[in-house]
Amino acid sequence: MAKSFKHLLVGLTSISSIMLSSAVFADTHLETAYIQPRTLVYSGGNFRVLADNKFDGSEKALIGPAAKILHQRLSTNRSKILDCTYRRANKDFPSSRAVIDNQLRSVFVNAASGNRPIVMTVAYMWAEPGNVGRGTLGKSGQFPEKGDLLRVALNSDQFGAGATYHKSNDLDYWADVLAHEVLHNLGYNHPTGYPGSFIEEFGVCVRFNGVEPAEFGLTGSDVYDGMKK
Repeated sequence: MAKSFKHLLVGLTSISSIMLSSAVFADTHLETAYIQPRTLVYSGGNFRVLADNKFDGSEKALIGPAAKILHQRLSTNRSKILDCTYRRANKDFPSSRAVIDNQLRSVFVNAASGNRPIVMTVAYMWAEPGNVGRGTLGKSGQFPEKGDLLRVALNSDQFGAGATYHKSNDLDYWADVLAHEVLHNLGYNHPTGYPGSFIEEFGVCVRFNGVEPAEFGLTGSDVYDGMKK
């Protein structure tokens, strides 16, 4: 009995280590995303998106177009998207609209970048059930660390037919996730939970290009899919 119990404890410890290592793996990749082998999947203006080579061709074929949607909407329709966000959100707001608008302009319009390319690196995540993405948390109200680098990670398990989210190949959905992670990089979080938080509703408004989901007959609960970002 004692020997069996000891083996059980060893087995449980091993399982815990495996579960922990996947989270550490993702965080490590966020920290080193700019030196991993990667491929350019989108380039528009001074905005560049590089995806880790661990993503397969079909996954890169979703990340690139989703990044294009994100870039185009926040460079041309930013005011309407922010209007939508401020109407939907009820907590975790930026210090002011002017502050976040200037940050977004710095990323997607490059008014404050000195014409340096803004680079988003998309790291490879896996084996984190319920988690669709991660983003490096920057300092609130400031441009990202290193000045011109955004670091995000996407869970490869959420692409394709095996995903738990039924719209796993929806480009607008992935633009939503990327928008959420960009705000993490710009220093915003959701300490009081997801639905209603500024950062979550911002992603939703990017997904619908500034048109409130209610206009499509959707409610807030229909929009939030329960996935961590």
